[in-house]
Amino acid sequence: MARRGRYRKDAARGSNGRLSRVGQCIDLGTGYLAAHRLRPVDPERSETQLRILQLSGDLERRIGRRPATSDELATLQGYAESMHSTSVAAKNPNLSFPLGIAHECGFITDGELEAGKHYARLYRAVWGRLRDDIEAALGPEDFGLLLSTGKVASPAPPSSHFRALVAGDPSQRQALSPEDWKRRQTAAHRFGRANAILKADMWVHAVVEGVVISGNHQPFLHTRRTETADDYMRCRALKKGLAALAEHFGFDKMDEKRSADGPRPGSSSSPDGS
Repeated sequence: MARRGRYRKDAARGSNGRLSRVGQCIDLGTGYLAAHRLRPVDPERSETQLRILQLSGDLERRIGRRPATSDELATLQGYAESMHSTSVAAKNPNLSFPLGIAHECGFITDGELEAGKHYARLYRAVWGRLRDDIEAALGPEDFGLLLSTGKVASPAPPSSHFRALVAGDPSQRQALSPEDWKRRQTAAHRFGRANAILKADMWVHAVVEGVVISGNHQPFLHTRRTETADDYMRCRALKKGLAALAEHFGFDKMDEKRSADGPRPGSSSSPDGS
């Protein structure tokens, strides 16, 4: 009796008996990820990407048991090229965190984006060593007792690459040098002044810190327009708070220079993107 081997893969094969590379030109995982990332800033292109993924999948299933025709190969190649251009557009790093999405949607300016990122860096410099602060305040014994009842770490980071600007890794602990402590104190003074500007309006403070620090996706960031009164209020609060931070940090001069050079492509002068 012949020894049973592995099952033959059910897919189209070339004249040499090897698996056809027709389906390998389309990466479904990358395609769906690109469509998801582009949805807030370009919903039409995102829907087109999803439609292409569906059509390419149907076509590959039809030619899975027979050789593909030249027209089918050309169609799959066209799908792959269209998906590649969409994937390249989706690699924009600003699409990875809410503040960057707000910028790409035209809700905030370049200076306001940089002000928000600078505010996040100051927050990390001040609160990134929260574990060490608690240990120094309680002492080693009390701190050990506290660890036995629950985990003590820095504030929860947002779910994006923006966490590098907000919260550090509490597992990598090193003693701060006197120079580092001095820089941290300087950052604390700067952060305190900026935070006081935001707290002049608690609603503005809550919205800005929710987007910049916590990484919360506001509803209007998913539709690129303000559809309800709450969306409009949140958008105005985000714009107002970041504009105040930009003026405080001096990033508003970037916007003044850009206004003299011309508007940013794809930017919007109104909060609803009209």
